[in-house]
Amino acid sequence: MESGMEPLSTRSMRLGLATAAVAGLISYIVLSLAFNVLEASVATLAFGRRWEDLRILGPAMLYLIFGLPIALLLSFAVGLPIWKRSEARAFRSRRSAWILGASTGAVIGLLLAFIGLLLGLGIYFDDSSYNDTTMGTRSVETGCPRC
Repeated sequence: MESGMEPLSTRSMRLGLATAAVAGLISYIVLSLAFNVLEASVATLAFGRRWEDLRILGPAMLYLIFGLPIALLLSFAVGLPIWKRSEARAFRSRRSAWILGASTGAVIGLLLAFIGLLLGLGIYFDDSSYNDTTMGTRSVETGCPRC
C-alpha cells in the first residue's frame, strides 16, 4: 500500500532532514540537562552541595549555539544522499524507512565508538608516568607533545 507512494521532492526531504536534526539536537539537550539535574540532585543529597553553585544551562546553550549548525550540516551531508538513493530504489514504505534509519544510525554510532576506541587506545598504551601532567599524551624532554 505504501510502496506505491510518490517520491518526495528535494524540498520536502530537506525539511524532513532539518526537522530530524533539530529534534535530535533538542532530545540531546534535554537528556544532557536531565543528567545534569540528576547529578546535582545526587551531589546535593550526598555531599550537601548547593544548587546555586551549579551551572546547568551553560553546556545546553553551547550545544544549541554550536550544535545546531553542525547537526544541520551533518544531517544534510549524510541524510540527503541516503534518502535520495533510497527514493531511487523505491524504498518508500514505513518499514523501509525504519530499517534504513536504524541501520544508518547504527553505522554512525559504530563509527563514533571506533573513533573513541582509537583515541582511548592512544592514552592506554602511553608509557608516560601516571602522575605526569601530559594527560596521556607522550612528551619529549622539553615537554612538547610528539606529533
